[in-house]
Amino acid sequence: MLLNFVHIGLPKSGSTFLQTTIFRSHPELYVFGFEGQNDLLNRHAYNLYPPSKFDKDDWMSQYMSLKSKYIPDDKIIGISYEFLSGLMYESDGRKRYANRLKELFPNTKILIILRHPLDFIKSYYSQLVRGGHALTLSYEDFVSDFLVNREICNLVDYRSLIELYETLFGHQNVLFLPFELLLKDSNRFLYLITEFLEIEHISADELKLARSNTNKSMSYPALKLVRTANMLFGGKHLRMIRRAISKSVYFVDRELNLPKIDRPSNSSIEHSECLKEL
Repeated sequence: MLLNFVHIGLPKSGSTFLQTTIFRSHPELYVFGFEGQNDLLNRHAYNLYPPSKFDKDDWMSQYMSLKSKYIPDDKIIGISYEFLSGLMYESDGRKRYANRLKELFPNTKILIILRHPLDFIKSYYSQLVRGGHALTLSYEDFVSDFLVNREICNLVDYRSLIELYETLFGHQNVLFLPFELLLKDSNRFLYLITEFLEIEHISADELKLARSNTNKSMSYPALKLVRTANMLFGGKHLRMIRRAISKSVYFVDRELNLPKIDRPSNSSIEHSECLKEL
């Protein structure tokens, strides 16, 4: 088979954990699209993402060449690239990338990890603050902004995401799991994934799973400090300064064990139409 499965995210929902454990360690798998894997294959996976000017035939021709050169014939092949689930300010991104995958690999399987919307929003905000986006809004202002609010509602519209992929690939070829199951029962989480991919079951102990493989959340004081750095050093040419500050902040977080930012208690995002039922 050309490609057995695609893990499309969501962002901030255990992607790093999956990539550094089961995707990298399981002997039957060859998964690319993330740091530490073959650079040429990774870059080719990233080329699935450009919003326009995508040449399906050219992409597939290059993929076949790379596959024959770098991927053993006996491996179950996967791509793990969380941006394929769409990002903010990409109103048609999800549908575009889903259709693109369908055109290239009509019989592949799709793995989706979902996270409680409020936790997802909090973590996504933290990533925007520290990830070079120069975000200066406070969390309350961020979720209260009308345009941001609308985009967030699109991101956490999980039902439409699942229906989109089930319509294109078939119910039996789409698995969606809650990120919270990974935290609560990692063995059950792994069992469901290995069963879906039709590979040998492997336990959390065998993979030596550890929470250290996840991206740690920043404390509220740390986020505030990085937001201040974004205000002072907002230009792209000064990203290195902000990155250095972020690294220092992580060290302080670890040493002082500062409290993490909580779910919002009374912000407008909780009263948005898309989240009224949570």
